[in-house]
Amino acid sequence: TEGTSPYFDFLRVGDADFTEYGFLGAIGLQAPAQEILNNSFTALNWTAANFRPAVSRQFSWSSAINSSRIGVIIGATRSVYYFFGSINFTASSAGQRAINIADPAGSVANVVQTRATSGGATILPISMGRNPTAGDDYYRIMVYQNSGSTMAVSGQLYAFRVR
Repeated sequence: TEGTSPYFDFLRVGDADFTEYGFLGAIGLQAPAQEILNNSFTALNWTAANFRPAVSRQFSWSSAINSSRIGVIIGATRSVYYFFGSINFTASSAGQRAINIADPAGSVANVVQTRATSGGATILPISMGRNPTAGDDYYRIMVYQNSGSTMAVSGQLYAFRVR
């Protein structure tokens, strides 16, 4: 929902005409803190979405069913989906942190991986483009940590579709 975060509200593509550049639509997603297991890739569940244009047929998302899925147009093989944002891991100096983008077939693109920040929260950026295959109808952001116990993770993600 608008007004809850300055980063989330940044997605205001309706303020300009991007159609000249092949811009087709966008979605902004928020994920509040959620516990993820140790040493396991886990799909991040999103709880709020902001579509641009307001009635976007380029992306789909449901808070009730498979809230980890970011739905895209199936068969849009001539398009590129760009994902960017950040994922926040709570403070722990142990282990690794990683973010991947997975498609329905389980093919994973490694976005970023790093060692934990010493004594503070680890914030990892997401910046990646995906060219969908014929069967891709959604993507998931997968997060990983191996601190030795469960860990709270939150994040914000923006996705754009261009020709």
